[in-house]
Amino acid sequence: MNDGTGAPIDLSHFAAIFLEEAREHHEALERGLLQLERGDRDPELLNTIFRAAHSIKGAAGTFGFTDVARFTHACETLLDRVRAGTIDVDAELTAELFLATDALQRLIEAAREGTPMDGKDAALMARLERRAAEERSAATPLRPIGRDDAAPGGGPPADGARVVRLRVVPGDTLLRSGSDPLLLLRELAELGTVRAVRLDDSMLPSLDALVTDVCHVSWEMELATSASDAELRGVFLFVDDCCALSIEALAPDSVADAPAEGSTPEEPEAFTAAEPAAVVKAA
Repeated sequence: MNDGTGAPIDLSHFAAIFLEEAREHHEALERGLLQLERGDRDPELLNTIFRAAHSIKGAAGTFGFTDVARFTHACETLLDRVRAGTIDVDAELTAELFLATDALQRLIEAAREGTPMDGKDAALMARLERRAAEERSAATPLRPIGRDDAAPGGGPPADGARVVRLRVVPGDTLLRSGSDPLLLLRELAELGTVRAVRLDDSMLPSLDALVTDVCHVSWEMELATSASDAELRGVFLFVDDCCALSIEALAPDSVADAPAEGSTPEEPEAFTAAEPAAVVKAA
């Protein structure tokens, strides 16, 4: 990597910042798991544990610590199943999550030394991935809602809330960074009441032109929320260089429907395969 003049950029300072922040998030993860082990099932506790893992993964991906990002992604996916209620918290699960936090600590230290993940931690990562995959079919999917469907939160927004239309457009590198766009959508959904979700597959190529590690679809969500724009964009804190977000305010009594014919809502700048580095930041 260079600064545009050919001179290399020293990332060691930024790496040191990541390692320090990763330790803090790791400690929050451990504290949360201890509470979970003692029987605390508060949904906010599960959210705190998930956010700690999510923060480590995002920062690791940003600074190129691939092993940390991949391993934490496996933890994050499993924790998301727990939050969704499709995996029960039991002694076996908490024991495995404690093993995962121990492995994560080793990987964070290995990132400092530049050493790769060992076979033991790779096997644990595979086990976490398998367990999450076994429960994936039981998770409640985000469902497209059309003109004639009743939206889950189709009534008027609560006092102090507003209705916004969110457009989420993954870039070419989002999946390669280890991020899951559905997790981002679920985090947005937790900030309010979802009135509609629509999948845009207009950019989906033919099968022979499909690139398997590129997300070729985008999503539009109508959300009744009291969250600020900054809070909504905060969901994309660690993926703002590879996923675009646009926010459009809607009338409180607007229906969950496609834009009216002839209307021109704000569009996020498109990502292109020819310029994978050209992205719109969610800021």
